[in-house]
Amino acid sequence: LQRSGVKSYPAPLLNTSRLKGTFIYQVWEHVGDAIGSIDVDDPDELASIAMPSGPLKSRISWSGADFFVQVTFDDGSVKRVVQESSFRAWGQPTGPVFDGANDPTNGEVHQFWGSVTESDGKRVSRVDLLYSPRVWEGVHS
Repeated sequence: LQRSGVKSYPAPLLNTSRLKGTFIYQVWEHVGDAIGSIDVDDPDELASIAMPSGPLKSRISWSGADFFVQVTFDDGSVKRVVQESSFRAWGQPTGPVFDGANDPTNGEVHQFWGSVTESDGKRVSRVDLLYSPRVWEGVHS
Protein backbone atom coordinates (compact mmCIF):
# COMPACT_ATOMS: atom_id res chain seq x y z
CA LEU A 1 0.00 0.00 0.00
CA GLN A 2 1.24 3.46 -0.78
CA ARG A 3 1.42 5.18 2.60
CA SER A 4 2.69 8.64 1.74
CA GLY A 5 2.14 11.31 -0.84
CA VAL A 6 4.62 13.00 -3.12
CA LYS A 7 6.04 16.50 -2.54
CA SER A 8 3.99 16.96 0.65
CA TYR A 9 0.70 16.12 -1.09
CA PRO A 10 -1.47 13.60 0.76
CA ALA A 11 -1.37 9.99 -0.34
CA PRO A 12 -4.00 9.18 -2.95
CA LEU A 13 -6.94 7.00 -2.06
CA LEU A 14 -6.26 3.37 -2.82
CA ASN A 15 -9.13 1.12 -3.82
CA THR A 16 -7.95 -2.13 -2.27
CA SER A 17 -10.74 -4.11 -3.93
CA ARG A 18 -8.55 -4.12 -7.07
CA LEU A 19 -5.56 -5.75 -5.40
CA LYS A 20 -5.00 -9.47 -6.00
CA GLY A 21 -4.55 -10.22 -2.30
CA THR A 22 -7.66 -8.44 -1.04
CA PHE A 23 -11.02 -10.15 -0.76
CA ILE A 24 -14.32 -8.66 0.30
CA TYR A 25 -16.61 -11.48 1.26
CA GLN A 26 -20.36 -11.72 1.05
CA VAL A 27 -22.20 -9.11 3.08
CA TRP A 28 -23.57 -10.54 6.30
CA GLU A 29 -26.64 -9.20 7.96
CA HIS A 30 -26.56 -8.96 11.71
CA VAL A 31 -28.87 -7.28 14.13
CA GLY A 32 -27.22 -6.86 17.51
CA ASP A 33 -25.40 -4.53 19.83
CA ALA A 34 -22.63 -3.40 17.51
CA ILE A 35 -20.82 -0.13 18.18
CA GLY A 36 -22.01 2.76 16.03
CA SER A 37 -20.11 3.85 12.95
CA ILE A 38 -18.25 7.10 12.25
CA ASP A 39 -19.44 8.84 9.06
CA VAL A 40 -16.46 9.86 6.89
CA ASP A 41 -18.45 12.72 5.36
CA ASP A 42 -19.41 14.29 8.71
CA PRO A 43 -16.60 16.58 10.01
CA ASP A 44 -18.02 16.54 13.55
CA GLU A 45 -17.99 12.74 13.69
CA LEU A 46 -14.42 12.63 12.34
CA ALA A 47 -13.37 15.20 14.96
CA SER A 48 -14.77 12.91 17.68
CA ILE A 49 -12.02 10.34 16.97
CA ALA A 50 -9.22 12.84 16.25
CA MET A 51 -5.92 12.20 18.00
CA PRO A 52 -5.02 13.28 20.59
CA SER A 53 -8.09 15.26 21.70
CA GLY A 54 -11.31 13.75 20.31
CA PRO A 55 -13.85 12.60 22.91
CA LEU A 56 -14.15 9.17 21.23
CA LYS A 57 -10.43 8.82 20.43
CA SER A 58 -10.33 5.65 22.54
CA ARG A 59 -12.09 3.87 19.67
CA ILE A 60 -8.91 4.13 17.60
CA SER A 61 -6.29 4.66 20.33
CA TRP A 62 -4.76 1.19 19.96
CA SER A 63 -4.87 0.60 16.25
CA GLY A 64 -5.41 3.89 14.45
CA ALA A 65 -7.73 4.39 11.49
CA ASP A 66 -6.25 4.47 7.99
CA PHE A 67 -9.13 3.01 5.98
CA PHE A 68 -12.77 3.60 5.35
CA VAL A 69 -15.49 1.39 3.93
CA GLN A 70 -17.64 2.70 1.10
CA VAL A 71 -20.93 0.84 0.74
CA THR A 72 -22.97 1.37 -2.42
CA PHE A 73 -26.63 0.38 -2.46
CA ASP A 74 -28.81 -0.75 -5.37
CA ASP A 75 -30.44 2.68 -5.61
CA GLY A 76 -27.01 4.29 -6.15
CA SER A 77 -26.78 5.85 -2.69
CA VAL A 78 -23.49 5.56 -0.82
CA LYS A 79 -22.43 5.44 2.83
CA ARG A 80 -18.80 5.86 3.88
CA VAL A 81 -17.71 4.85 7.38
CA VAL A 82 -14.36 4.72 9.20
CA GLN A 83 -12.72 1.30 9.48
CA GLU A 84 -11.22 1.40 12.94
CA SER A 85 -8.00 -0.45 12.08
CA SER A 86 -4.63 0.12 10.50
CA PHE A 87 -1.18 -1.36 10.03
CA ARG A 88 0.47 0.87 12.60
CA ALA A 89 2.32 -0.49 15.62
CA TRP A 90 0.00 -1.53 18.47
CA GLY A 91 -0.71 1.41 20.77
CA GLN A 92 0.68 3.96 18.29
CA PRO A 93 -2.31 5.22 16.26
CA THR A 94 -0.32 8.15 14.86
CA GLY A 95 3.01 6.33 14.59
CA PRO A 96 4.52 4.95 11.39
CA VAL A 97 3.09 1.95 9.58
CA PHE A 98 5.02 -1.08 10.86
CA ASP A 99 7.88 -2.57 8.88
CA GLY A 100 6.69 -5.49 6.83
CA ALA A 101 3.21 -4.09 6.18
CA ASN A 102 3.75 -4.69 2.46
CA ASP A 103 5.08 -8.22 2.90
CA PRO A 104 2.36 -10.81 2.14
CA THR A 105 4.37 -13.47 3.99
CA ASN A 106 4.12 -11.48 7.23
CA GLY A 107 1.25 -12.92 9.25
CA GLU A 108 0.49 -9.56 10.85
CA VAL A 109 -0.76 -8.15 7.54
CA HIS A 110 -3.51 -10.76 7.23
CA GLN A 111 -6.36 -9.23 9.15
CA PHE A 112 -10.09 -9.85 9.33
CA TRP A 113 -12.14 -6.70 9.69
CA GLY A 114 -15.84 -6.11 10.02
CA SER A 115 -17.74 -2.89 9.52
CA VAL A 116 -21.02 -1.51 10.81
CA THR A 117 -23.17 0.31 8.27
CA GLU A 118 -26.89 0.82 8.53
CA SER A 119 -28.59 -0.09 5.26
CA ASP A 120 -31.94 1.59 5.91
CA GLY A 121 -33.48 -1.54 4.38
CA LYS A 122 -31.60 -1.13 1.07
CA ARG A 123 -29.79 -3.96 -0.69
CA VAL A 124 -25.98 -3.64 -0.82
CA SER A 125 -24.55 -3.81 -4.35
CA ARG A 126 -20.87 -3.03 -3.71
CA VAL A 127 -18.38 -2.70 -0.86
CA ASP A 128 -14.99 -0.99 -1.24
CA LEU A 129 -12.20 -0.68 1.30
CA LEU A 130 -10.32 2.59 0.71
CA TYR A 131 -6.99 3.73 2.12
CA SER A 132 -6.86 7.20 3.65
CA PRO A 133 -4.07 7.61 6.25
CA ARG A 134 -5.27 9.11 9.53
CA VAL A 135 -8.79 9.27 8.19
CA TRP A 136 -9.89 11.57 11.05
CA GLU A 137 -7.86 14.33 9.38
CA GLY A 138 -10.24 14.11 6.42
CA VAL A 139 -10.53 12.13 3.23
CA HIS A 140 -8.21 13.36 0.51
CA SER A 141 -8.71 12.74 -3.18
